[in-house]
Formats: sequence, C-alpha cells, structure tokens
Amino acid sequence: MAQRRKGVTLRSLREEISAVSEDVASLAAALGDAASADARARLEAVRQKTDTLADAVGKATSTKLSALEEIVEENPVGSVAVALMLGFIVGSATRR
Repeated sequence: MAQRRKGVTLRSLREEISAVSEDVASLAAALGDAASADARARLEAVRQKTDTLADAVGKATSTKLSALEEIVEENPVGSVAVALMLGFIVGSATRR
C-alpha cells in the first residue's frame, strides 16, 4: 500500500530518484575526459547517494507491503470489509 503525502506516492518518488540517477550518469558520461577528476568524483558521489536513496525507498515500500500482507492475513474479514467500503466510496465519488 503506497502511502500518499500531498499526491506523491512511494512509487513515483522512486521513479523520480531513478530518473535523477540516470541524468547524473548521463552527465558524467557527457563530460568524459573534459571534466576534472574532482568534478567526476562529485558526480559519482551524487550518483551513489541517489542509488542509496532509491534502495531505501525500495526497502520502505517492501516493508509497508509486508505489513499490509500481515494485516490481511490476520484479519481477512475486516480487510474485505474495508475493500468493499473503499470501493463504494470511490464508486460514489466517480459517479458524480
């Protein structure tokens, strides 16, 4: 279950982090030999940080999904009731 905070999901955040990481890698490749060793080192540090952040987002997503699965397994009737209620609410909202 992706948590929403001001319209941002964990999946979209992970996609954005991945895109930034790819952009940094492309920039580093474009700079090639023209870039100084210091600039390349800084770009590599940024790439490593974005990779670390992407891994953290992936772990957080996995943890949330595991917790949701555990809740559903412990209380299947309640989970079905919540799903039906959410379906009714979404259906009512989109009918207008």
